[in-house]
Amino acid sequence: MEALLERGIVTALTLTAKLSFSPSSRDALPRQLLRASLALLTDFFRRSLGYRWIKESLKAGLLGVIVACQNETQSQTLVVLCGIIDVVQRSLVYRSVIRQFSVSLCDVHQTSLEGIFAEDDINELWNNFLAVARNFFAIMLDLDANKLVSARACDYLECGLIALKADFRRCSGCSTAHYCSEACQGKDWSVHRRSCEELRITRNKSRDGVSRRDRAFFGALVDRVYFQERTQIIPEVLSFMREFPDQIPSIIFNYANPEATCNIHLASIHEFDEFPKFVSHAERSGGRMQIHGINVADGSKERLWIFPLRSATADVMTELQLISKETSSGSAAEAERVAALINLDVVEIH
Repeated sequence: MEALLERGIVTALTLTAKLSFSPSSRDALPRQLLRASLALLTDFFRRSLGYRWIKESLKAGLLGVIVACQNETQSQTLVVLCGIIDVVQRSLVYRSVIRQFSVSLCDVHQTSLEGIFAEDDINELWNNFLAVARNFFAIMLDLDANKLVSARACDYLECGLIALKADFRRCSGCSTAHYCSEACQGKDWSVHRRSCEELRITRNKSRDGVSRRDRAFFGALVDRVYFQERTQIIPEVLSFMREFPDQIPSIIFNYANPEATCNIHLASIHEFDEFPKFVSHAERSGGRMQIHGINVADGSKERLWIFPLRSATADVMTELQLISKETSSGSAAEAERVAALINLDVVEIH
């Protein structure tokens, strides 16, 4: 199967589907072949790292095929269309897919794409798909313009200074770890030396098949959602601390759902035991580092990526712990202190 994928079967299937709507072709393929082609594409897209094949199919004209089906009323064709729109929508969280989608839009010669389908059910799915795509595209443009990544935190956790990226020195070994001074770099070496070589090897390469730019886009999504929803997240962290006083909370931003929208939930950092380095750092940081993760679709499965939240001080987590111990849930005292904490001027970055 992998050999077929590498040899261009996805492009071939996309072009086969495209022929069904070619007005210049006298031998237009029947709708049965269209459905079979789209169904096979959907199966390939649901494989591990299926986003790569979605990108290839979009490049070959998949978006045009979907739009060309706007007048379809056959239930069998509509079911297949809904399936392929659903799986593509889940993969819009990958920067490479959303970029190719934006390029493919230029090849679709239609003024408006909203509400183009004859059937209401697929119209609702399609309109939601377009809304998700526009949201991801706007974030991608911000990331490309470097509007979302302008600061760094010193990787020596006892320091944790947050400043402009230009003010830091990089580890000459991996070019990934950043320090505010030579002194901090020296103090952190006993910890950093264990991962320095691995970071050097993987820095500019794909990790588990996912490119550095796609991973950076995941981080941008985490950053944007956290700061947009921070006023709701902080009270939820407090509730978690009350319920699990012996646990350190973490936050998961879940995009691996049918709508490809973000659902936020909290968990103990010990649910991240597959990431021991992050768990250890969070425990040692004294509240200056929190584990934030993003869950994304990987074919029909899910994959978790970690983007720690670094804080210039431990004031937020320390105050939340005090509030959980010194006030009652729902009390006026709690509300007043939480409001003050939300408005606290503290520097945080991912």
